[in-house]
Amino acid sequence: MTLRLRIPACTCQPLGCEFIYMTFLSAKNLNKNSILQLVIVNIICFFTCFQTPHYISTQYHISITHLVMQFLSLFSAFLLFTPALAIWPRPQNMTTGTTPLRLSSGFSIRTSGINHVPQDLLDAIRHSSDYLKTDELGPLVPDRGASSARTASSARGLQSLILRLESDDGQSQSISDGAIAGLGVTDETYTLEIPVNGENATLTARSALGLFRGLKTFEQLWFHVDDTTYTLQAPIQIQDAPAYVGGL
Repeated sequence: MTLRLRIPACTCQPLGCEFIYMTFLSAKNLNKNSILQLVIVNIICFFTCFQTPHYISTQYHISITHLVMQFLSLFSAFLLFTPALAIWPRPQNMTTGTTPLRLSSGFSIRTSGINHVPQDLLDAIRHSSDYLKTDELGPLVPDRGASSARTASSARGLQSLILRLESDDGQSQSISDGAIAGLGVTDETYTLEIPVNGENATLTARSALGLFRGLKTFEQLWFHVDDTTYTLQAPIQIQDAPAYVGGL
């Protein structure tokens, strides 16, 4: 079953622009991220078209009242969903569960089996560790995660994230050297696995640049409430590689 949602093209006289938005969603994949995107688009379309009482639709005419009701219905549906992961860029492959997991008070990020760890990778590890302690991002829900505080605080604690390098000699060029080598030259593929039982999470890549990409993804997996950094979606498994657009 396919669900087709369309906001018709409209011409806004004061701005002199045409706004067109079309999206196709599989009904079984209608999740919070999809609804959030639609809510944002409806807000933009509403405030853009609100400047003129009459606008032209390529398919049919819609009143401002109709547009407001469409926005409210989507927003109400959005509020029914639990916090979802909103990772950017979106990983190529990601699976999640429904079990709460928190970062333990002594959580650390460390390397294993990497000879002569590049200095900028050490700096990236330090930055990610500090970020997780100070970001304090709350979930995008009405109570900002307060209803999940007890669940989060009583969840099993993740002790550490271990970074491993898949290479014959366990050595890697620096992040910066890999980044300037040219598009597609450095293998930036990484695999991130966060178990549900609180055992060590692992981040595996074939280059320091790949480990860096994985660290940035790991940072985005967690919310914060009442001095607890947590997720409600363990276990999490991610396999990712950059996708470059050529010919520009």
